Amino acid sequence: MSSRPTPASFSVGDRVSERPKVRDICANRASPNFDLVARIAHDRRRGTVVDIETKVVKGGARCTYLKILWDGLRQPTSHSVGRISPASDTADAP
Repeated sequence: MSSRPTPASFSVGDRVSERPKVRDICANRASPNFDLVARIAHDRRRGTVVDIETKVVKGGARCTYLKILWDGLRQPTSHSVGRISPASDTADAP
């Protein structure tokens, strides 16, 4: 079975965050800017799901996309379910 979240695992109003990307962990520790790069890479956007939609992509496959209103932004943006994970309660604390 796939470890990706199913469309049913997200609902409108859920708190979510971005999944880490491979490029985020490719920082050189010897770089004088390593601390800055590491801090930026590990600071994931967090937001709230405002809509769930299914789109038909090239080849006719149906894919689930979430419209997410990121904290600090005014308009929601659309993201594939595979790019998003549920936000932990401790990560949302100020």
